Amino acid sequence: MSITTAPPEAHDATDGACHGPFREAIGSIGERLSGGLPERIGAAAKAHSDLMEETGLHNDPPEAWDERSERLLDYRRRLAAEVLEPIRKAFGSSGPSELMVSSLRAALAESVENARALPAMVEGVWAADALKAKATDGLSRSLSKAVARIFSPARKAGTKREVPVRAVALHHIHETLGPAVDDEAVALMKRWAEWEREIEWAWIEWGDAALAPLVRSELPDEPEDAVEGEKGEAQDQEESSWSAVRDAADGLQEALSALRETCPISELLSGLGSALDDARERLHDDVALAGSMVFAPENTHRLEPRLAKLEALSPVMTTWDAGVRDRLRIYEALLSILAGATAVQRRLVYRVRERHLGKMAVFREVASDLEGLAADLPRSPETRSALAAHIETLQGTVETSLKPTTEAIPDTSEVNSTIQSQANAAVEALLAMIRQAPTTLELHPEEGKLPEVGRKPEVRPLALQELARQSFDALRIERIRSSTGGLVGAIDEVRADVEELPNVFDFAFEAAKQELEEGQEGARDRARGLMEEALLSMAESLRNADRSLASAVLRAQGKLAKEVSEGSLGLVDRVAAGRMQARLLAAQSWFADARAWMLDRYGPPVQAAGRAIALRWARLRRLATRGLRKGTAMVGTAPTTAAASSRTLRTLSSANEVLRELPLVYQRLFTLKPLDDSSLLAARDSELAEGMTRWARWRSNDGIPLIVRGRPGSGITSFLNVLGTMIEKDDGAFSRVSLGERIDGEAPLAELLSSVVGLEPTSSLDSLARAIFDAPEGGVPDAVIIDNLEHIYMRVPRGTDLIERLLTLMAETEPRIFWIGGITSSAWQLIATAEPTAVSQVDSLPLDPLNESGIREAIILRHRRSGLPLRYEEPDTKRRMLRQRLKRMRDREAYNDLLADDFFDRLGRSSSRNLRLALFQWLLAADFGQAEGVLMRSPERPDFSILDSLALTQNFTLKAFLEHRSLTLAEHDKIFRLPRHESYQIFESLQNRQLIESVVADDDQTPARSEIEEDLRYRVRPLLEGAMISHLRGRNIFH
Repeated sequence: MSITTAPPEAHDATDGACHGPFREAIGSIGERLSGGLPERIGAAAKAHSDLMEETGLHNDPPEAWDERSERLLDYRRRLAAEVLEPIRKAFGSSGPSELMVSSLRAALAESVENARALPAMVEGVWAADALKAKATDGLSRSLSKAVARIFSPARKAGTKREVPVRAVALHHIHETLGPAVDDEAVALMKRWAEWEREIEWAWIEWGDAALAPLVRSELPDEPEDAVEGEKGEAQDQEESSWSAVRDAADGLQEALSALRETCPISELLSGLGSALDDARERLHDDVALAGSMVFAPENTHRLEPRLAKLEALSPVMTTWDAGVRDRLRIYEALLSILAGATAVQRRLVYRVRERHLGKMAVFREVASDLEGLAADLPRSPETRSALAAHIETLQGTVETSLKPTTEAIPDTSEVNSTIQSQANAAVEALLAMIRQAPTTLELHPEEGKLPEVGRKPEVRPLALQELARQSFDALRIERIRSSTGGLVGAIDEVRADVEELPNVFDFAFEAAKQELEEGQEGARDRARGLMEEALLSMAESLRNADRSLASAVLRAQGKLAKEVSEGSLGLVDRVAAGRMQARLLAAQSWFADARAWMLDRYGPPVQAAGRAIALRWARLRRLATRGLRKGTAMVGTAPTTAAASSRTLRTLSSANEVLRELPLVYQRLFTLKPLDDSSLLAARDSELAEGMTRWARWRSNDGIPLIVRGRPGSGITSFLNVLGTMIEKDDGAFSRVSLGERIDGEAPLAELLSSVVGLEPTSSLDSLARAIFDAPEGGVPDAVIIDNLEHIYMRVPRGTDLIERLLTLMAETEPRIFWIGGITSSAWQLIATAEPTAVSQVDSLPLDPLNESGIREAIILRHRRSGLPLRYEEPDTKRRMLRQRLKRMRDREAYNDLLADDFFDRLGRSSSRNLRLALFQWLLAADFGQAEGVLMRSPERPDFSILDSLALTQNFTLKAFLEHRSLTLAEHDKIFRLPRHESYQIFESLQNRQLIESVVADDDQTPARSEIEEDLRYRVRPLLEGAMISHLRGRNIFH
């Protein structure tokens, strides 16, 4: 078919036919997605903010348990209904990803249909710039255009031509538009999956932080007859639960707000739009060249355009969305079960109280009446007969008053019947809620791989209903049934006490009458006193009976709540254990994945081959081990390895000499001492922001002491220095102290801290706390930073008592001072195990070791200050793969970037992610003798094989150094319970191997004598800390 149509119309027709459906689909996707999950996230953030405000989570916890518990229960119920459920429902039955896939698939089908409806040919003329080279041309098209400018008729502008519009459109959809949209959609689907993972993690972190405190908050206050210690512990636990839920809610609110801001819809739409724009340019070029020797589409009727990658990813993404939905269903089901369990235990106790103990108020009323009768006794009766007459009238009055008390006490058989029926109903309701829980949820691992084309989705089942049944097993159910049985015994005791009251009155009545009848001196006063004491004691007995029943109810409620709470906590723990098991199962190596794939693909032959290879490898290994053992026995250990390791240690021990040989600017920039300049602190922006957030909260009377923890060498001191500077810039007065010596008593610690906060010396931390509160406004600093907290504890019996007192002081004086401490993670782990209550009063901020990119940023930040040009050495001939990659680089910038990437990759691996060692290796690799700045040579991997020859006692001593930061001989004796000469030998052997050094006032100095001295403190060489940790972890000594 041939028609006469102008070329611009052909362009517009093909453009509209090919790209129009995709434009409409993109707009529809944006509109539908924006109104789906992102809108629910925004609404959830607003609802959660309102919920926190209405439940008063940001305020101090109410004094009464009922109100505290009711607020947290209200928060729990509404969180599930108003926040979590709407987000979960946004995934629907298919999920947001399925919407995206189905829309793009329909757009592709419509584009193909539109293209097939286009005319086969359109008459036109060759444009003058048809064969003009364009930046978007590939190599093949560029060469074809060059040849066509010589031989093709298209070189003659204005010459008539026929444009195969239909073929061009179909070819464009198959070769350009489809693959472009396919690739872009797959990339954006992965970004969407990352965003959905952030949604999961927001709830995972909330659940880890809030579920257990929410359960514990259901434990009622201790009754009035509880001991003071128990009451105090319960109150602390309630406040801790309230604080933990508040912190978790703050974290969830922050996460929901961040999710609302980081929604990738705009990125998705712009990415697909950019792909369409690029494809449109290609289509216009194809139309301009169609029919020439450059571009002549043929056999387009056989083309079947597909979004192959997207279709392959679609079931994986559908499974991913279902996993996210099921993850949310976990917390929805947990909240439902926990709320239902709470309602069940409350209903059981409240029903018994309402039906049988509702008349207990009469005890207090009768007690008041008896106290009134005692007060109405005549103080100075005129005659004995008048007093006797008054006492006679009391007998009938008291008898009438006591009658309602006996009637108020319920019949124990009825109480027991009610308890049994209500307990059975409560258990049935609890089991019904468990049966309503999802049977099995299909989850992807929390830290598993994102969806990929061609990879089977990772799915881990979680049998939630079975876990709930295990948590509320038969034994626990029976304990729940019998938890309120103690009420019957308490009621019997109260009945016995109340039934005894008439006898109390009768005895006093008879004694008073006898006194009056005998008529001795003072008889009237004694008779009156007898009656008054009797009435008052009866009133007190009634009040005690009322309190006794109230305490019995509280104890029964507490016992019931404890059983329900322990079952709920068990369910939470089992879910967490299931997540941990899934995480461990997901942590498979690439070899295991490849082996599983091969076995699945090829089956028994591969298994037979694997067994044969394993057998031969075992034989070869035995032969090699036997030969190596014989060779070692004959010639000893290889001196080359020992020499290389010794050179490494000598180099690291002479770090100060290496620094002195550097240019002055490098000496100042690359000092191995802690930083003070915030601009040089790399990759700690989020941690600094968190620290300043805690500071801002403290200024808003919502603070908590902060402990910064990390492994040795992670930059805790530098971080604290910079954080203190930032607080000072924020108009905060702060004081700082770094503990260099071990403090083993409360008095020296109190004296030191007194000087730090600017107060008169005190001898105890309690006195210091009172002095801090008594100080006038501005009399103490706003923030106090204490570094090297390891020097306040020792790993010996009661070695954590002093730091426990310090943490308590921090928490107690937090309204006046924002306390910040620095300590290694291993020491903090030990303290947390020994003193969990004290540790719960503070919060910790972890400083993870810098990764390769963080180390690179830290080094480049320092180097840029030097102003020296930077170059990287070319690889030697041994590194063929890198040299081949460099040959493929088209420009110098990419070439240098590849060299830099390779350098820092080797530097990160050789330094074990220890920044201080990485800085030192950078200096060793730098060649300043070049005319063009600094030439960085390939870093040499340090040899620490000498550590493998250490004895067990030496390894454990190194662990003690890392946990305590520094040790003296006396402290080592105490920790390991060794005599002095053995400690001396261990220290001397480690110093001879240059693994430890003495701690002196100036790090640039070394002691004049090399032997171990009793009055010196020793530590692991800072540059060896990373290697030492890796070595000890490899032997399961350090964790």
